[in-house]
Amino acid sequence: MINATDFPYVRSFLSAYFHQDWLDEYTSLDEAIEEYCSCGNIEDRKLALSELKSLTRLAEAGEFNEADLLSFSCYFQPSVNNITLSDWLEYVSTFIANKLQIIR
Repeated sequence: MINATDFPYVRSFLSAYFHQDWLDEYTSLDEAIEEYCSCGNIEDRKLALSELKSLTRLAEAGEFNEADLLSFSCYFQPSVNNITLSDWLEYVSTFIANKLQIIR
């Protein structure tokens, strides 16, 4: 089982932007990620991106699954949105990476 405390930057991101009531604050996945990218420290976002890539590899290897998202206080459910966990993590990583390119 994955320990969310080993991924503090992802845990901070997911718990802040994909908490239990995230759909009350954001109209879409993209809007939540966009808000994350527009706030906070760029170095923290880079560290979160690195952790997301690690979690993607773990998901691809079957060592991190959708149920584990709850340990990050993340209530987004990729399967409900017809996407795999690894594809969702890759999507989020790519979105953040593209935003970091613009910020540089």
